Amino acid sequence: AISVGVAIAAYGEAKYDSWGVFLLLLGVLFEATRLVMIQILLTSKVIKDTVTPVNLIGYGLAFLGVAYYNNNKLQAKKSQQADEEARRLLLERDSNDSQA
Repeated sequence: AISVGVAIAAYGEAKYDSWGVFLLLLGVLFEATRLVMIQILLTSKVIKDTVTPVNLIGYGLAFLGVAYYNNNKLQAKKSQQADEEARRLLLERDSNDSQA
């Protein structure tokens, strides 16, 4: 999945493709989740520490917290870009009006 995401994101030289980046991040997310689960299983066998529902809820909350933070960061960046684009268009319109 990671290779497909990279291929789609890199398609067309330097063109940005949201779908490809989404696939790439999704692949990284699943890989990280897999590695965390393997680590939990390995440490619970060696240390004799059982994986309890409370532990799983804690891991889930940590995961959701990181996802929430990243989502808010992405939304703020999109909002900033939209504001900059609107400002640029207004300046362009004002310069065209003053020339006419």
